[in-house]
Amino acid sequence: MEGRGVKMLETDIEKNKEVLSTSKTIGGIILAFVIFVIAQNLAMNLSLIPLEMGVPGALCNIILGILYAGLVYFGAKLLCEKFFHLSLEDFRIPRIGFKAVWVITAIAMPLLVVLLSVLAGGEWKLNSFSPDVTWAVVAGAIVFYGMATGIAEENLFRGLVMGCLEKKVWHQNSGYYSICPFRSGSYDWQKDGFLEYSAADFCRQYSRYFVFSGCV
Repeated sequence: MEGRGVKMLETDIEKNKEVLSTSKTIGGIILAFVIFVIAQNLAMNLSLIPLEMGVPGALCNIILGILYAGLVYFGAKLLCEKFFHLSLEDFRIPRIGFKAVWVITAIAMPLLVVLLSVLAGGEWKLNSFSPDVTWAVVAGAIVFYGMATGIAEENLFRGLVMGCLEKKVWHQNSGYYSICPFRSGSYDWQKDGFLEYSAADFCRQYSRYFVFSGCV
């Protein structure tokens, strides 16, 4: 398994030897941030149109979230294909999709926080918002802040920015060295300390995930 992982990593490194020039790397990162800002502002301005026409705020926040994620994704696709002449997959940006385990996790984590807050005691105060405002806040928290912002930021930072840096410098050192020190399994936690062993094991497992998942 270890040997296969290193082999796959070496193949991936070989594929990424179309190294970006320094100017294209810097230009691509700047353009990525420009796309991010334009997409956010355009989505917000477009979602204000139905709001001013009397459409409920909750629905407008859902439209805002969909527009934001869609515009960032479209902008990233445009940048990859027209500026870099590469595909989204070359920047480890897969198609937007959902997995049941992460949907369940996303629901369970806030519930766990609420449960811990209840168990910890304290003083609870309820804000008396109108139903329209309440639904608008809930829709904005789930669709815009919870989903669209996450998708947009992953496309920007782990996709475009990291992709540019990866194609400029990563293939030369960081990915390979993150696996090599630990792949022999010779790290002795009794000799080197439990904390260091844990860090080593974390790096090892993260590197495996990085190699076999094919995306960030």
